[in-house]
Amino acid sequence: MKKFIISIICIIFVFGCTAPTQPSAERDLQVAQKQFATITYDLAMKAKYAEFMRAYDLVQTSQDPNERAQAVQQMSNAYTDIEFLLVEAEKAKGLLREGREWVRAQRGVFNVLIEKWSDAKKVVSTTSQPSVTTSKLPEAE
Repeated sequence: MKKFIISIICIIFVFGCTAPTQPSAERDLQVAQKQFATITYDLAMKAKYAEFMRAYDLVQTSQDPNERAQAVQQMSNAYTDIEFLLVEAEKAKGLLREGREWVRAQRGVFNVLIEKWSDAKKVVSTTSQPSVTTSKLPEAE
């Protein structure tokens, strides 16, 4: 029984347990990362525009200079808050990247070796081999 369990563990280590679902999981995480970035950016731009329009309307309708200054100050504070949220969104994207790396780490050793071998073959085939020419030495006169 021990030999059977040890052999199964070795097979899982070499071949990996998620090899068939690996590309699908990586694609899904990449799509999620792109959608997250797009949605975050769009929402931030819409919030900035709405805040600007609100402040603009207050400045146009108000006769008091203090109210105008307060409206501009509120808009500035809202912009600062939106930028802070964008920074936090970038941190969240980092977590998505870590998730992608975790999925990649679930591959088996055999899959990694095959991938590295194919990458090395691509590099070798794309680089040009330097030509070795024998130059003639100047003859002594």
